[in-house]
Amino acid sequence: MLERAALKVAEETTDEKGQIDRIKAAKIYQDAADHFAPENGARDREHHERHFRIMFRLNPKEPLHTKLRECLDQIWRSLHATSRG
Repeated sequence: MLERAALKVAEETTDEKGQIDRIKAAKIYQDAADHFAPENGARDREHHERHFRIMFRLNPKEPLHTKLRECLDQIWRSLHATSRG
């Protein structure tokens, strides 16, 4: 997504002198982000739902289930940290 937006900025906002129109470039990037946001939000919600479905099915008295739960928690923290940038 970002690569396509950057290519579009280079093609559509650069003048003869090689200067980039920052206002047009910002609009192109914002349009790309707006297009990506609904897909990303839906994907994040689906991951969240699956994560909790799995977590509720695990038995806390089973050692392997406990280990899996710890791994899933670590994955979830990593995804959350990544989504915040």
